[in-house]
Amino acid sequence: MLITGATRGIGREIATYFARAGATLSLVSRSEESLRAAKAAIQGIAPTAQISYYAADARDPKSSSAAVKKTIEEFGRIDVLVANAG
Repeated sequence: MLITGATRGIGREIATYFARAGATLSLVSRSEESLRAAKAAIQGIAPTAQISYYAADARDPKSSSAAVKKTIEEFGRIDVLVANAG
C-alpha cells in the first residue's frame, strides 16, 4: 500500500489504520524528517507493521515515479494507492 501525503492529517490516519490491520506500507511525503517521525509514531501503535518511506514531491513526475519504483522493488507490488498529497 502506497500512501502519499502520509505524514499528517488524513494520510497519517489512513496509514495508522492500515498498519494496525497488518498492511505493508510505503509512506510518501516531501520531508524525510516528517516521514521518519510518522513511521516511528505508527510503529509505536503497530509495532510489527512493515513500513518504508520515501521522500518525494507528488508534483514532480520523476520523484513520484522513483517512489513507486522503490516500493515495488522492496515489496514486489503495490496493491493499493492512496493519492492523498495535496
